[in-house]
Amino acid sequence: MPLLSEKAKPHLILIIGQSTCPACQIDHYALQRFYIPWKSKGYQIVYVSIDDNEEDYKLFYSNDTWETYHNKKGWKSQLAKSLHLIATPTLFCFNSNMELLKEAENAHQMHIWIESQLQ
Repeated sequence: MPLLSEKAKPHLILIIGQSTCPACQIDHYALQRFYIPWKSKGYQIVYVSIDDNEEDYKLFYSNDTWETYHNKKGWKSQLAKSLHLIATPTLFCFNSNMELLKEAENAHQMHIWIESQLQ
């Protein structure tokens, strides 16, 4: 996985999810709808899967148009620990200095927040 700070130009939406999580599956379809509008407004998406099974990861995320990575250490990973991850999906928005601007439980919450920032 590349340095996330390189992706935060001007904003990074970091999403942590799992292919076997029902809420993540629903959110994944919402992301497909929001991806192009977010990207056109300068919000880059990086999706990190914490799936236990690599085959589940490959099957579910193989057609994504945004960057997707598999963190094989899952809940025990340094990323999950440093973000104090307690549930999936969780979305984080960072600015170009990697300062956390927003944490959301789903794509709809993040979308409402992004739209409010553009007014």
